[in-house]
Amino acid sequence: MIRLIYVSQANDIDFNETKAILDVSFKHNKDNSITGVLVYGQNYFIQCLEGSKEQVEALYRKIILDQRHDHIELISKEEIQDRYFDDWHLSLMNKHAYNDIIQRHSNSGVFNPYTMRPEQLIKILDELSRVV
Repeated sequence: MIRLIYVSQANDIDFNETKAILDVSFKHNKDNSITGVLVYGQNYFIQCLEGSKEQVEALYRKIILDQRHDHIELISKEEIQDRYFDDWHLSLMNKHAYNDIIQRHSNSGVFNPYTMRPEQLIKILDELSRVV
């Protein structure tokens, strides 16, 4: 089993496109025993995928080809024994609502996932996945 984390920038997508991504992601990942977190905010996507190596890598190859985002950067890929995210979580990040979380985990106090270490991103994803 592996855990893969990547970040990317959205290409001018609107709310309906964002909702469609979330809906398709939820169904696909549930059907393929992939767990993790997908967060969208301030024009960035951060995603953590956990599951079998074959399923996660196949999904990541599809994600790379998706024209709704670019500047895709693989942050980490590692073998794991246990899932960190047992369930599938989705979050639309509101700048003001999550500002405190970002400031606690960001080196600069500015949300830029490209400059964050994998450990920082996991902590942010964990906190955001718990926000109702």
